[in-house]
Amino acid sequence: MMEVMDPVTAPVAPALVQARSSAFSQRQPAKPPTAPGRQAGGVGIWPAAGALSAFAGLRVSCVSRVSRSGRRLRAQRQALKAVSLDEGVEVAAAKVDALKSLISKVLEVKSMPQQLEPFLRVLQASGYDILDKDEWRKIGGDLHPFLLPVATKGSFDDDLEVLALLIRAPNGKQLRPDEWQVVTQQPRKTKVVKLMADDISRYIVKRAEEATFRKEKQDMPIIEAT
Repeated sequence: MMEVMDPVTAPVAPALVQARSSAFSQRQPAKPPTAPGRQAGGVGIWPAAGALSAFAGLRVSCVSRVSRSGRRLRAQRQALKAVSLDEGVEVAAAKVDALKSLISKVLEVKSMPQQLEPFLRVLQASGYDILDKDEWRKIGGDLHPFLLPVATKGSFDDDLEVLALLIRAPNGKQLRPDEWQVVTQQPRKTKVVKLMADDISRYIVKRAEEATFRKEKQDMPIIEAT
């Protein structure tokens, strides 16, 4: 009796068919088992589960970052509110007026930076001497031309430290008052300018948090000012 062969596999030897099938199975990644009632084609159950897991991880990460950002913002608002209401540390009115005069008349800036007076109180509580009228002329050295000197620490000698506001961007563009950065320089020693805070508000919060964390005797004036 003659055996009828499959027209698809007839021209190929059985051993070769088996070899090709084996090689093909080695090249293909193993597929996960298909759940009953679910077709094997398309997106399987395992890739979907992996996508859901990755999405859940991303969501938790985003929520965590938003939570940290929210806590930081609340802390800043509380610190700024405390500073604006506290009158424990006072700066001489003449020194405040001298700085405002430099901003409005010399720099010709119409609006003052927010939290300027609390900023001066924090500086004074931190051991800085707020500059009086025309006292900035005594600084000497190579003070950076983009700096508005606000206060000094130490005697007017080679170790003099100047705390100032950086009022221009590196390319010379004038910054808005609320964008002025808080920096320090020792102009009689170096031309290097050190960044203390990105703006006045952040400097206030930074000093308040440092003083509250340590709660040492020398930090009490800062806590009172904030």
